[in-house]
Amino acid sequence: MSTVINVQPWLKFTATTVGRDKIYRAVQYFSRFLAWYLLRQGATKETVARFNNLKKTLALSRKLMRIGKPVEHLEAAAIATGVKDEFLRFCAVGKQLAYAGYLSYDALIF
Repeated sequence: MSTVINVQPWLKFTATTVGRDKIYRAVQYFSRFLAWYLLRQGATKETVARFNNLKKTLALSRKLMRIGKPVEHLEAAAIATGVKDEFLRFCAVGKQLAYAGYLSYDALIF
């Protein structure tokens, strides 16, 4: 009897921008928690600074990964124009355009 680890779901998840962003976010928030916890436990400032630097670096890299994201939201807005219900179409298109605008300004600031 052999035990085989199926890595296909993991590879499929990390192949997407959303999947990578979720992993980065989890590590970023965990490093934020560790920095807080170690500070309360009396760890050295150097150790706490390492986790704070990891948190900041991951935040910056997440912003970098979002640079092409407005195009996805513009495409979703174009697809949402095909919704039959007028109110739902207005809400769906507005939501996607708002996301695209926000991420565009975020990329300009970056």
